[in-house]
Amino acid sequence: MAAKASLIVDAFNEMNTTALNIGDDDFILGLDYLLSLRDRAKFPFISSNIYSAEYNKPIFDEYVIWSQNGFNVGIIGLAWEGGNYPESVVVHDPYVSAIDVISKIKDRVDLIIALTHMPLKVETALADSLSEVELFIGGHDGKRMIRPKLVNNHGIYKAGYEGQSLGIIELKLTDRRKEINEITTKLLNLNRVEVNLARLEESLRGKTREIIYEENKQDAAKLEELKAKQLKIREEIRSYSNTASFSLLKLTGGYSSDEQIESYVNNFRSHFPIAVKNDDEEELLFD
Repeated sequence: MAAKASLIVDAFNEMNTTALNIGDDDFILGLDYLLSLRDRAKFPFISSNIYSAEYNKPIFDEYVIWSQNGFNVGIIGLAWEGGNYPESVVVHDPYVSAIDVISKIKDRVDLIIALTHMPLKVETALADSLSEVELFIGGHDGKRMIRPKLVNNHGIYKAGYEGQSLGIIELKLTDRRKEINEITTKLLNLNRVEVNLARLEESLRGKTREIIYEENKQDAAKLEELKAKQLKIREEIRSYSNTASFSLLKLTGGYSSDEQIESYVNNFRSHFPIAVKNDDEEELLFD
């Protein structure tokens, strides 16, 4: 878990992340470890309603003001009270905390966005009562929403979990301190395409290309469709400046040598020598 958490922070650093909202899942390794990750991050950890139980003060930044295209956007972070938290923290009512933070920033911003870590039904209730927040971008429950849910003309949007999808939101705002004119969203789910592609390729393993196209025309068409979709999504993801992606390749002779990957492999082998089964066969330690 520590390695995964460090990788996430490193990836977010590369992506020039604006802010990260904290939820109950982030405390799995304890508050001290979470604070060490915060110190390592090049972006702020925020929460408007997670407080220190000992000092009754916010542990993280309550908000961020982000300047973009001539507008000042206030970003607040709200966590669900019903999560599992360590005894060292106390989670205040998200509505009450939001009202308090909004009062501090509303005269300094043109738009307020809430990053939330809570179930959709809780976000819906907040959107119904917090008229100053124009957009809720949520996590926690893993929902993928192709379009935002509108509550009193305020949008709620979720893009899945664990980075398996890339959610893109475009806001059209022409007048300062006015409601959003238009919200356009897109959900790019590369993981789902690649899982389906891997399953299909596995089912066709051992068959030549000629046999596939002659005897399995429907599968052949689906194969081409998935490959085209995979390429299209990858190209679109690369077109955004604040994204990071990677691909996994099996370390076999089927791929041409890459100097950087080869250096990683050699470094790994220098620390963990490969066990020899017999004179001719080695047991690879990677998949």
